[in-house]
Amino acid sequence: MTSLGAWVALTDFRCPVRGCPSTRGVNWVCSKDGDQVYINALGKMECYHGTHSGDICSWGWNCGRGTHRGEYRRADFEDLTFALSQSVQFMSKTGSQWVANLMKELGKQFSK
Repeated sequence: MTSLGAWVALTDFRCPVRGCPSTRGVNWVCSKDGDQVYINALGKMECYHGTHSGDICSWGWNCGRGTHRGEYRRADFEDLTFALSQSVQFMSKTGSQWVANLMKELGKQFSK
């Protein structure tokens, strides 16, 4: 069992932006420093060195597909939770309690 504050790298994770046709997994990196991006069950994201962090609901996403037109866009609750459900890494690396808590925190952030 992984603690709720444990960070998990966002690797092989599909783009959660509504309308993005990409279904491939992406190894997400911070746009400001190129470091790996991590997520925890408390609904936070952070780059490797911790210099850039924030709530998942306010994080900008750009998987590199042309549909983004170079812009970083926020994901909505439905598309983000769908992308998370497609990523078995969270359940296998962290356990069901970690994933359930993340979903609860996302619900709070998105006022669901």
